[in-house]
Amino acid sequence: SRPDLLWREGSYFEEPLFPAQLGYDAAGVVEALGPEVTTLKVGDQVSTLPAASLLDYTAHGETMVYPESALLVYPDNLTPVQAAAVNTGLFTAYFALVELAGLKPHQHVVITAASSSMGVAAIQLAKGMGAKSIAVTRSETKKDELLRVGADHVVIAGRDDVQWAILELTGGLGAEVIYDAVAGPGLEELLWATKRYGHVIVYGCLGAMDYGTLLPLGACFLRGLKV
Repeated sequence: SRPDLLWREGSYFEEPLFPAQLGYDAAGVVEALGPEVTTLKVGDQVSTLPAASLLDYTAHGETMVYPESALLVYPDNLTPVQAAAVNTGLFTAYFALVELAGLKPHQHVVITAASSSMGVAAIQLAKGMGAKSIAVTRSETKKDELLRVGADHVVIAGRDDVQWAILELTGGLGAEVIYDAVAGPGLEELLWATKRYGHVIVYGCLGAMDYGTLLPLGACFLRGLKV
């Protein structure tokens, strides 16, 4: 997953403390339980959730110690590989779009870095909820695949005017929810393309590695945004 890659590069939002271990995403079988565990039992097939700090718990290894709150029993129709791969993208999107933003059917959500595993999970979740997704990608070659996995519209950053395109697709009102993995200089145009009283959720910093991320307070105040 991208958090694992960023952690290995030293670019994650948490700084590794050496000697540091690796890994967020894993699946396995419970072999033993701590005295305060209440929802799991020995023999359960579980996969990890992104609910623990890499400074405290890591998951790459033949055996691991992991908190109950960051494990989920997965169904028999998933393989261990599938179970390890699905949780980070799906549950991050669920928390952001459903629990934080309260996304509803027919509302618009803008998803940046849309071709990533996190972006695809958000597109498919939005589709399942009956919401309208606007996928933003830098690669025109990925447009057809994004449409295939469920995006309603695709905007090509660097070719299209992202702010204008979002406003056009939403009848000039803006999108109710922005789900942004990029941040950096492009965040401002996303804020101005958010509907009044909408939600802007920034969960990554792919565009802020070499550039800072400025927060235009004018847009936030004038549009009553929740960031």
